[in-house]
Amino acid sequence: MTPPRQHDPHGIAHTQHHDDAANTESAVVAAEIPIAVWRLDVRDAAQSPTEAAAGFESRVAHRLIDVYTRRGETVADFDDDPDLRRAVTTADRRYLAITQPRDLAPLALVTTPISLVTFRWRPQASALDPIEVFTVCRLIMARDACVIAIMRPGDPDQPGARFTDQEHRLRAAATAAGLVHLQQIVIISAPGGEDQFLYYSTRTEAGQIVDAAAATPDRVALHIDLLVFSPKAGRHG
Repeated sequence: MTPPRQHDPHGIAHTQHHDDAANTESAVVAAEIPIAVWRLDVRDAAQSPTEAAAGFESRVAHRLIDVYTRRGETVADFDDDPDLRRAVTTADRRYLAITQPRDLAPLALVTTPISLVTFRWRPQASALDPIEVFTVCRLIMARDACVIAIMRPGDPDQPGARFTDQEHRLRAAATAAGLVHLQQIVIISAPGGEDQFLYYSTRTEAGQIVDAAAATPDRVALHIDLLVFSPKAGRHG
């Protein structure tokens, strides 16, 4: 099953410095879905970690909007991310920030098509119930829209915090809301050179790329993972 739109190699993510991603629990889901690996050039290897992270976030934000939305559509964001907000507004889309659970109900009144919903999943700190989030998304999003959960690599020493544990939790919540899991996207920074994209990667290939990025000396390694969901009804139902 492929994503609902022509799936050019783009995406959004909040970046993570590799100091807390030193564990090698490669974020590869247990479900049999397509896995893509995007190695994105951070442009300038001489940048400080903060500068590199900011540039990475901005680039992927703009690409996400280009791929998953069309002019005049609405993007709903559960994190009020400034990079995503700028990318949305400069591309002539409408931006909606959802930062509290109480903000969910008014979304039912949105009249313009919501083509993309994003949220960063924080299993230990999030006040959002994933079943509630996915249920509201299912009711308000367009038939060919996507919900993207942004995840950081899990800590294998924390009970229930491993990536696979959280992936199972999110997938179960999405299924209960009538959504299907379309794809996982592993995004890794690649200082210097051009962007590289590997589609229909195996779990082994994805894990090797993640581990290689973590082991590269004197580089800022940025790593996030996207889980892409869409309604069962629609062109892929």
